[in-house]
Amino acid sequence: ADVNVGVLLSGGLDSSIILACMHKYCTEPIKTYTVGFENKNSYKNEFVHARKVATYFNADHTELAISEKEFFEFLPQMAYIQDEPIADTANIPIHFIAKVANKDERKVMLGGEGSDELFIGYEHWRLIHQYEKVFRNKPRLASVFSYVHKNSFLKNKRPHYQTWAYKTKNNWPAFWSGTELRTEAEKHKILTGDFLGKIGDYNSFNPIKELYDGLIAQKPYDTFDWMMLNDIQNRLPDQLLARLDRMMMSASIEGRHPFLDLNLIEFAFRIPAKLKVKQRTEKYLVKKAFEGILPREIVYRTKDSFTVPLNELFKNETRKKEYLEVIETFNKNTGIFLDSYVQQLHLPQNMNEFWNLLNLAMWYNSHK
Repeated sequence: ADVNVGVLLSGGLDSSIILACMHKYCTEPIKTYTVGFENKNSYKNEFVHARKVATYFNADHTELAISEKEFFEFLPQMAYIQDEPIADTANIPIHFIAKVANKDERKVMLGGEGSDELFIGYEHWRLIHQYEKVFRNKPRLASVFSYVHKNSFLKNKRPHYQTWAYKTKNNWPAFWSGTELRTEAEKHKILTGDFLGKIGDYNSFNPIKELYDGLIAQKPYDTFDWMMLNDIQNRLPDQLLARLDRMMMSASIEGRHPFLDLNLIEFAFRIPAKLKVKQRTEKYLVKKAFEGILPREIVYRTKDSFTVPLNELFKNETRKKEYLEVIETFNKNTGIFLDSYVQQLHLPQNMNEFWNLLNLAMWYNSHK
């Protein structure tokens, strides 16, 4: 390239593949970057995985551990930069690592987005596919199964069976991509009657209904085709790529994603799903392709999501109360959520809910 390029390296399969391919064609060490938070109490960052891959390919590697102070100093700016309330915990780390790359005179950072969507890298996709093989177009059987499962003596019950059966009953697909953060039943437990009256019959399937109807009108329905198409057209651009683009550009860095090359996308859609998932192994084809190129422990490492220690960061009661007041004030002004729901956000087990509403409230305040 005619500009300096770096790699956002997590130590997972996708970013490691990008580094491996770059290493094949580059004569100088490649600049790689890993971001996390300072190790405190029960939180442990995963620098060790990225470090292992960087060493394997002789990369010029940089690690950044974000402090609590840095996190909260940047928090008010995050909502403004995003332009919309994308409550993704990775937003702040992406901005900070982009700032480091900018100081190193990088202009472009490569990331691994798109691989999971094109080559079926999510376990829940496989589970939905298995469910629809048995229960699609069989609402009564799906209802019986979900009832028996719910009332069984199993210790590890899967509540998503209840949700999927409800969708099957309404002739909806089980997979709704990024439009569904909560089920329709859950929304009625947290939204006020006034707000529910305003949205009427609108639900999370409405934004993707036209895409779904167009797909099933063209050819026999295939669950994996639907999940790939839906995520490529919705969740990727609206959430994953939006957060990366905005957070990186806030530090004057362009994010680029080799897996989303148009030719590769078209090729991936022509590959039969049975080659992508095999023997209960997601992304089977990609893993087989890079055996011998990447260390085996990287190729077959258990998939991890980037984690932010929210409970650790908000453990200070005074600070948490301050941000709860931001949420409460927002809700008084908008009347969207039930007070009983908002009052439960201080509990540690509701930290993700707290984070979602805080993002919404900060975004509202920054644009009103």
